[in-house]
Amino acid sequence: MDTVPATEIPHVGVSISWTLFVGQSYIADASENVLHLTSQSARIDLCAGAMFQSGQLVRVNLAGLQAEGVMFQAAVTDAVGHIVKQTAEQPPKYLVKLLFSFRGVSEVEVPADRIHAQS
Repeated sequence: MDTVPATEIPHVGVSISWTLFVGQSYIADASENVLHLTSQSARIDLCAGAMFQSGQLVRVNLAGLQAEGVMFQAAVTDAVGHIVKQTAEQPPKYLVKLLFSFRGVSEVEVPADRIHAQS
């Protein structure tokens, strides 16, 4: 086994390290705050400690989440909003102010793995 030294992902600002198996080919892609490592034997998706800033424009997947008594249906996978603040560290969650109200709900607490930075 070869160990790859800790690597800085420029647009995310976190350091990560991983262990690679000799003889395997890997492709690393750090787009959209998620590190994708692809090998011939398996695909692994790891959240790379995405950090979002207050006011940042994001897209959120609300499918299956409940907020203020409203259950979001499977079709609500790409709601646009702004980060208000981080509400939890482990697992990371953020309060997001939606650009549109869904049945009177305009702010939702969303896990980081359901948030994607809007470019």
